[in-house]
Amino acid sequence: SYSSISSALKVELEEVEDWVVMATQAGLMEARMDQLEKSVLIFSSKCREFDKPQWISLQNKLNQWKENVRSLLITIKRTNEIQSNGNLSNRLH
Repeated sequence: SYSSISSALKVELEEVEDWVVMATQAGLMEARMDQLEKSVLIFSSKCREFDKPQWISLQNKLNQWKENVRSLLITIKRTNEIQSNGNLSNRLH
């Protein structure tokens, strides 16, 4: 609710909409305001801290990405070899 946001941010109730808009535009969260009900529905938010757990998570994601790229490169290399061998075979016949 607007009142809980106002209390948490220590701002006037009339300022809540501006704060929600600024936070959304800054990419800190995805939210929808219901001005009639004076409520905010938050769909997602960004992490405000980046400590050891976040570094570990990032490392795991990067390692997975690296393995995916490595696998893709191997597949491309094999495909190119097969195509090259096929072209060579076609030329010999």
